[in-house]
Amino acid sequence: APLAALHQKRNLLTRQSIYITEYFENSSELYTFSSQQLPKIQAGRFALKKEFSHQLAAILASLHKNGLWHRDSKASNFIVTKDTENKYRILLADMDGIKRYFLRRRSRQFRSLWQLAASTLPVSAVNRTDYLRTFTAYCNLIGLELSQRRPIYRELANRAKKKNENQKSNVKMTNQKLKISKKFCILICNFAFYIRLLEANLTILIFALFLLCPKV
Repeated sequence: APLAALHQKRNLLTRQSIYITEYFENSSELYTFSSQQLPKIQAGRFALKKEFSHQLAAILASLHKNGLWHRDSKASNFIVTKDTENKYRILLADMDGIKRYFLRRRSRQFRSLWQLAASTLPVSAVNRTDYLRTFTAYCNLIGLELSQRRPIYRELANRAKKKNENQKSNVKMTNQKLKISKKFCILICNFAFYIRLLEANLTILIFALFLLCPKV
């Protein structure tokens, strides 16, 4: 978890940056925990997911209340650890993605929510109720009016689905490119092999002709 960040500047340029973090033993990324460890928890899983929803909502709401937002709030940028009372805690690990609001505050504010939702859509242990619970807790913390919540939630859900579909499409396209590259490499290797084989055969043929030709 981050402890401090120091910047050495000259005029407007940063000359040196120091980022100090704290190591948490037996911690894991939120995505890894949700996809691998959460399904194994039988007793108290619902209560734990409810607690995670409130903790995530509190982290994002705290940022937004202070005029900050996170440009890459995916699940892998949060870590799950246990405190001294053996209770699970979620911490924001990637502090570099935190930015100040300038223009378009509302769109930047809710971007953190749909990015987080998009990154957990592939996780079967996280369902629609969990997303709605996190959104509701967040709205309660920032004081968003009830009349505004439903259209915003629908928009965030659509953006999260679109983001997830784009990621799947990019992965599929990358795999196709890798297959094409692999086939092309095999073709080049075969071509090089046959070229060398042809060169060897030509060398043998020339040598044989040299031996067969009558000497003058």
